Amino acid sequence: MPEDIDIPASGSTNAIVLFPWQVWLFFAFSSVESIAKCILTWNPGFKQINELVLPYTGWSDAWYLFAAVMFPFVLVFSFLSGRVLKLPRQEVLKMHAGYLSFCRWLLMLAITSGIIGFAWHYGREDFGNPYLMVSPWKPVWTVVVPAFWLWMLSIARRRMNAEIDACSQ
Repeated sequence: MPEDIDIPASGSTNAIVLFPWQVWLFFAFSSVESIAKCILTWNPGFKQINELVLPYTGWSDAWYLFAAVMFPFVLVFSFLSGRVLKLPRQEVLKMHAGYLSFCRWLLMLAITSGIIGFAWHYGREDFGNPYLMVSPWKPVWTVVVPAFWLWMLSIARRRMNAEIDACSQ
């Protein structure tokens, strides 16, 4: 999204435009990964591919990304609240900031879960079962990827805080 869009600080606002590009990128990644995981898990034609990626991703590899796919509901609510309820820009930004905080807490929980899960399961007997196998590369998907998104959303949150402060002055 363009950084230099001039939106008035008062009156109704287009809430969709107010999200930083990091949030849009996170949403796109979350959507693609969630759809791919659903296809791999529930389509019997992809069973072999799913079993190949399981040691790297785990069973519930990206539950936090699936939770973030609720994003469209937040967008619709924010858009409607800005247009229909005529909320000021600052209030819409605060709602968005709350959603970013929720996503950041999900990511911190995912990082913690990834570390504990890897430490608990790595090196245990897997009996040749792909559902029990754990790759040494699993922390890349379960710790590094959520940490990257946590960093990106922290950047977006700082920008939104600056906008909220600018609106209150």
